[in-house]
Amino acid sequence: MSPCLVYLKNPRFVVYLSLIQKVVMNMNEQEKWDYINQLDDELLLGGVMLSEWSTLIARDAEIAFCKGANLSAIITSSAVIESHLRYIFF
Repeated sequence: MSPCLVYLKNPRFVVYLSLIQKVVMNMNEQEKWDYINQLDDELLLGGVMLSEWSTLIARDAEIAFCKGANLSAIITSSAVIESHLRYIFF
């Protein structure tokens, strides 16, 4: 069985994910921007090197998330990850 599937079947993960979903769904646009900025400050402490293309797509994902286009934010976020990995390894 894939480690990803084992992780998703973890009940604590499902509870945590549903809690995040409830909190985020009740935020207005400004609160979502504040949340993203807080995550940037918290997770990007050492600095990150991204290509300009990855940065541009990441910005589009943030805008889609804050405007409430959740499916677009998910698809764009996966494109950012793929773009970044291609930038590093190829």
